[in-house]
Amino acid sequence: MQRLFILLLVLPWWAYFPLAGGVGYLAEMSYRGALAEQAEKAAALAEAPPPVVDLSALRRDGDIHAADEVHVRGWIDTDRNYELIKRTNGVRTGTRFMYMMFGSQDVPGVQVVRAAMVLTKAQRDAFVDRIDDFMVAEIEGRPVFDLNGFGELTGTYAALAYDAIEEQGLERSDEFIFVEPFLEGRAAALAPKGVPMKTRGNGWLIALGVALFGVVRWYLNRATAGPRTPGDGYDAGPISGPGQPAVPLAKSIAPNSPLGRIAARRAPPEAQQPAPARVASGNVAVRRVVPRAVNAPAPEAPPVSPAPRTGFDLAFLVKVGLGMAVVGLVSYDPGLISRMLPMALPLALMAGTLLFARRLRRAVTAIFSRGGDKVV
Repeated sequence: MQRLFILLLVLPWWAYFPLAGGVGYLAEMSYRGALAEQAEKAAALAEAPPPVVDLSALRRDGDIHAADEVHVRGWIDTDRNYELIKRTNGVRTGTRFMYMMFGSQDVPGVQVVRAAMVLTKAQRDAFVDRIDDFMVAEIEGRPVFDLNGFGELTGTYAALAYDAIEEQGLERSDEFIFVEPFLEGRAAALAPKGVPMKTRGNGWLIALGVALFGVVRWYLNRATAGPRTPGDGYDAGPISGPGQPAVPLAKSIAPNSPLGRIAARRAPPEAQQPAPARVASGNVAVRRVVPRAVNAPAPEAPPVSPAPRTGFDLAFLVKVGLGMAVVGLVSYDPGLISRMLPMALPLALMAGTLLFARRLRRAVTAIFSRGGDKVV
C-alpha cells in the first residue's frame, strides 16, 4: 500500500488527469449500480414478504427473492457463538459476532450448519433487545426464530466464518447462506436511502482532488523549469572547456629538455614566448635560447552556478499537506464532503475554463508571431 501511495505521488503531471477520469468513471458505475439496487428494493417492498421456509429445506435458487430477501426459520446453537476478529499486518481492524443456525428439525449435535448471522456489536445488541419478537416457538427447550432479512452467499467476513466452522468440527451445507435480519423492520431496510448520490458525490470529489493534484504538479514544474544557467562546473571540462590546466613541473627541469618543450607546447598562447632568435656572427649563426614559461598558471574556471531547482520536493509537500488537510477535515466532519460538492463542481468548471482560455491565448499569440516573422 505504501509503494502504491509513493507511486501515485511521483507520477508525471499529465497522468493525474486520466487517473481522475478513471475514478470518476468508477464513481458513475457505482452510482448506477446503487440506483438499480434501490429500484429492486422498492419493487420488493411493494410486494408482500416472502413465505417462511425452514433452513433444513432452503434452496438458494428459489428461496432468495428480489433484493436478496429471505424469510427463514431455524434455531441458534448458543454454545457455538463465535467472535470473528480481522487483522491486517497483525493489527486488529474489525470484529464481528457469528451465530450458527440450524433447521427447526435438526437435533442438537448435528454437524451440518445451515446458515449463520454475522453481526456488528450494535447489530448484536439490537438483536438481543428484540429477540422475543423473532422467537415463534420452542422445541425441546430450543427457541425457534423466524428471520426476515437479506440472504447473501458470501461477505466480508466469510473466510473467517468458514474457518470458525471448520475449527469447531462442523461443515457447511450445500445451501449455506449468511442471514442479515431486518432489525429495524422490513420497511426501514428496503426503503430508499441517499446512498447512491453520496457515493457518486464522494467519487467525483476524489476525482476532482486527483485532477487538482495534477494541476498543482503542472504549475510547479512549469514555474521551476527553465533554461539552464550558463557557466556551470562542466564548462571547464576537457570536452567543452578551454582545455586541461597545465601540470606543474619540477623547477629543476630545463626549458630546452624534452619535458620542458612538451610543457611549453601545452602552455596557453599568452604564456608562450616567441621563437628563439638567431644572431649572425661572421659566417656562423649563433642560436640564442630564450627561456619559456614552463609552469604557467592555468586559467581560472568560470564560477559554478547552482543547479536549477526542481518542483518535485515542493509538489510532494503540497500534495501531502493537502491530503492531510482533507483527511483531517473529513474525519472531523463526515458530512463535509456532501456540503462541499455543490461548491467544488462550479469552482472546477471555472478553473478549467480559465486554463483553457490561457492555453488558447498562448496558441493564438504563437501563431501570429510566426506569421509576422514570415512577412518580415
